[in-house]
Amino acid sequence: MKKLTLIAFALAALFAAAPVLANGTASSPAQLTREQVRRNIEVMLSGYEFIPGKSDWNRLGPLAESVLIDMSQDDKLESFQRARAISSLHHFPTDRVFQHLEKLVTQPALDPYYRRKAVTAIGYTFQSRSVPVLQKALADSDEFVRDAAVQKLASIQDVRVLPILKAHAQIEQKQFIRDYLTRMVPRLESSLGKVRQLKK
Repeated sequence: MKKLTLIAFALAALFAAAPVLANGTASSPAQLTREQVRRNIEVMLSGYEFIPGKSDWNRLGPLAESVLIDMSQDDKLESFQRARAISSLHHFPTDRVFQHLEKLVTQPALDPYYRRKAVTAIGYTFQSRSVPVLQKALADSDEFVRDAAVQKLASIQDVRVLPILKAHAQIEQKQFIRDYLTRMVPRLESSLGKVRQLKK
């Protein structure tokens, strides 16, 4: 297992260093086909110890966003690759990505593992804009999706968040989520209070 992980890491580093064509020659992002971009991304998302950064995605050119969106809903991918594709969308803070993540968050038939990843990605990427979507996720049937939504909401400095979390604390069924809200709501009140004072 360790050997396979090291191999995946080496391949990921190689592909991230420069997009590669099928014949092994380096290619500029503008020259890469959709298939080549996908192949590079599949390798990049296969290394457990390799986390692609913004520069790695930029090297793949303008098709990267679209290919990642496709991969984030590809049932044939390994589950960890599909989950990493969803998480990696935070490198593309566009309207298209927002709408796609919102669709994943509010898609009850989707595996909750992927819904949770989408909740985290949309909250991290879009901050205040994601508040209405995260509020919808508080009604999710899966406790871990709700937990992810609570945590992302608590991390956003927006006055709308506090009443949303207070209201949810009254109806949440899972004790561990209520415990988190009991700790975080007073901190958020204090934090938002300081923000209001600075704005005066």
